[in-house]
Amino acid sequence: MKTSRITAFVLVLTTVFVASAYMEDYTLVQNLTFNNVPISSFTTSGSTWNMTNGSNCRTGDCLVLNQSVAGFYYAQLPNGTWNRTADTGFVVKCWAMDNEPVLSDAGWPSIMLNRQGNGLENYDSVGFMAHSDGPYRFLHNSSVTTGAGASTTQNSTSGGTDLSNLWWWLVVNYSRETRRVDVKWYNTSNEAQLFLAYDNITTARYATGGIGFFARRSVLFDDCEYWTQEPALVQITASTYNVTSGTGNTTIWRVNRSIAVNTTDPTPTVTFITGVTSNCSIGRSDWNYSVMVANDSDTKCGTVDTINMTCTLPSTKALTSGSQNLYLSCVGANGAQSNTSTSGALNITWLAGSSIESLARTTIETAANNVLVNPGIYTNQQVYLRRVNGTQQLATFDKVVVYGTQRWAINYLTGSDTYTGIKNLTPVLYVYESTNMTMSQLQTDIETLFTSTKS
Repeated sequence: MKTSRITAFVLVLTTVFVASAYMEDYTLVQNLTFNNVPISSFTTSGSTWNMTNGSNCRTGDCLVLNQSVAGFYYAQLPNGTWNRTADTGFVVKCWAMDNEPVLSDAGWPSIMLNRQGNGLENYDSVGFMAHSDGPYRFLHNSSVTTGAGASTTQNSTSGGTDLSNLWWWLVVNYSRETRRVDVKWYNTSNEAQLFLAYDNITTARYATGGIGFFARRSVLFDDCEYWTQEPALVQITASTYNVTSGTGNTTIWRVNRSIAVNTTDPTPTVTFITGVTSNCSIGRSDWNYSVMVANDSDTKCGTVDTINMTCTLPSTKALTSGSQNLYLSCVGANGAQSNTSTSGALNITWLAGSSIESLARTTIETAANNVLVNPGIYTNQQVYLRRVNGTQQLATFDKVVVYGTQRWAINYLTGSDTYTGIKNLTPVLYVYESTNMTMSQLQTDIETLFTSTKS
């Protein structure tokens, strides 16, 4: 559970009154009980807002507006409380009571979603509940309809019902996917009685800014909860990593990203699959997609708007000799991205031509010593072969292994190396030549050769 940044508020665990499907992936940020919270913590209009521990409160103190004259009265939460952005879904839940005895002019307890940068505006309130000489109903200021498409739904009860002095559970839900604010009122039997939806909420108008309380006459608020739903970030399916231009451990990142993939390509290509349709980039700095692409647009991957990604490191970010890290950064269709890369550090080693040849020679020696007992091993050894038909061949091999009367001539080709074309002379001489293999594959092949041909 996250904790609030406002230490003056009392944080407690309470049972969620309304069990709604849309709450499954939300995180409870704060319970606000109002107990021992000074009214000075709030920015208020009018002097009749206060904290009281009266018999009308549900538990302990509650936020109260004692106002007999109809007007627009707000109590804004302290700066930095319940902050939100366009990509953060949120739910505010509060117990609210309309304490206004005048049926014809209700108190309108509401949650206020203030526009960022525009200060406190009573027109931005949502969730008005009123009781008058008509049925249950929501009322809202007509100015809210400007750019917000407000609509109302009222209960079919005829004759009107006095809803004053009853506690109701007010739930305001902002969806980051639809930019829509839904409002529901629940009675003490957990039955949704009233519903109001504001459609087409624009980012600039309602999606960001502070949250507060609003009323037109006497109301009470108590036991509030604030939940948030962060936008889903792109995830890379670890089991799909493949360095297609690698020469060793090309899929090792599927198991451990800190183990190096070997490559002779200074601009390697990596393929992988994301959980959702994405755009990705590849680079050598632990940046998110936006920062990486802003720094160098060539870091964008060749595939776009897909889950099947192919990314080639641009020449502007080419590998240097030795061990280093690559980073893959992705952004989803919802625009959500982490502060740093999506993949984290992916270890890779660039082997220039001489470096990979040296590694291959070491691998050949390891394979020989694993299978043969005290073999003779020679480096850059020339092999001269003369057959009974008079043909002669001469070539230099990375390693020549001697064991008893047998010889094995082994080459791992790099750079501009070419095959010698020398054939086996069984059981005296065996020739092995290969290229474009991982070192583990090379070792396995050579060990198999020794095992299957030694006398």
